Amino acid sequence: MRIFVLGILITLVSNSQANNDFFTSELAQNLCQKAWYRTGNLVNKPLKLIRGEKDLVAYVFKTTSRRSTIKLVNIKSQIIKEFAIEGNVEDVLFDDNQIIYLTHSQIIIYDKDLDIEISTFDILPPDMRVSKYAYARGLYMSATHYYVAFGRYGVLEMDRKSQKLVRIINPQVPQPRGEHYSLVTDIEGANNKLYFSYDNITSSDKNRAFEGLVIYDLIKGSVSKIIPVNQRVEAYYMSRLYQISDELIISNLHLNFRHKLQKLERSRYMKPFQRLWKYPQGELIGSAYIKEKSLSGCFLDPINEVISSGTYQL
Repeated sequence: MRIFVLGILITLVSNSQANNDFFTSELAQNLCQKAWYRTGNLVNKPLKLIRGEKDLVAYVFKTTSRRSTIKLVNIKSQIIKEFAIEGNVEDVLFDDNQIIYLTHSQIIIYDKDLDIEISTFDILPPDMRVSKYAYARGLYMSATHYYVAFGRYGVLEMDRKSQKLVRIINPQVPQPRGEHYSLVTDIEGANNKLYFSYDNITSSDKNRAFEGLVIYDLIKGSVSKIIPVNQRVEAYYMSRLYQISDELIISNLHLNFRHKLQKLERSRYMKPFQRLWKYPQGELIGSAYIKEKSLSGCFLDPINEVISSGTYQL
């Protein structure tokens, strides 16, 4: 699908800030060397995403079609713990002494200090199957529940204690034609609201299926807002969500769109107040680590084929 954007150049953090930033360290630079490589004319980008909390940063690499490699970095000690997980890891959350990994069909919980698997459980009921447009892509966690973005199925709500499916939330979004379909690609939450990002599955010569955002009110148990993108000027592609402070960031490929949560409730279209799309070090590889007012990750200079790690101010 075509994507039309206007960009605001992100500025590189100052040298004084960079000295204290893990993502500008030699260790981070070395990790990014694994993010991209060339085999003959074939370009490989195994780095899928970077997630972190406090002193821990997890780099997720796709090793094979059915296995992921995790490089878990302790920023303070500079120690890297590497291990494999069966399945395609799509999201990582940190919670107290646990790290939660989401694969296409399971949630896997590890002890943060011991790196021992505590629990693994399926997130689909027996009568449902993983398919091209129905697999787990994003995870949000409240005090009592997991919420899993699961493509055409919508969002799976699971009880954290029993690890059982509670219900499936699958709002009906407006479609230009009856035969069009969309899928939920990621989920975030804030202030008793859930945010579902949608991409289109189907398209025709004249229109595409719904792309945009759905806001779901957990208190009322209903949809409070449906906001499409303006398909004449831009599009989503398997977008991911990040909630930081009072903002929601929607990532598509190398694009990062910033939205104020408060303004979304009054928005007619998904119109960001800033579009981040161009990075001095090159194109962003995989899904960046976004925290508060910074975006960190691995970048590729496609002309010189130079890979580097870096952090940019939002």
